[in-house]
Amino acid sequence: MSIRAAVAGLALLSAAACQSGADPRDGGFVSGVVGLSTGGYDAMVEDRQAALEGARDDEARLAARADALAAEQARLEAETRRAAADLAALDRRLSEAERRLDLTEAERDRLASARRDAAVARSRLDRLQAGGGSTVSRSAEVEDLQVLIGSIAGVVEDLAG
Repeated sequence: MSIRAAVAGLALLSAAACQSGADPRDGGFVSGVVGLSTGGYDAMVEDRQAALEGARDDEARLAARADALAAEQARLEAETRRAAADLAALDRRLSEAERRLDLTEAERDRLASARRDAAVARSRLDRLQAGGGSTVSRSAEVEDLQVLIGSIAGVVEDLAG
């Protein structure tokens, strides 16, 4: 081999070494050796490990949030079932009050108003049981429905005397 060929080979080898990076896959053997010797490869591994740990933390946070939402959904469904039972009991009591023969006109008017409110409550309850909407809006709707049912119960209690 001539001196010119050896010098050309060394020049090529040094040019390849200059184009090295931290990832040994990017530049072949020389790049790998340079990445290992300068600590670039270790830094890249640490960065990727940190990114993986961050993704795992995000996953854990999302799983906890999903669990909290599932618990809130179960609570809302239980409250909705309780409201349905309360409304059914009020319907029975309203029917009993209507059967009383000694109601005054004013009491009949209050009873009719309570019936209309019960119909509104039933409609809202049907919408709630059908699902949809955000948890916050459903929670507010359940609370409003419970207030309306309480109001109807007050009228029924007053009329039942």
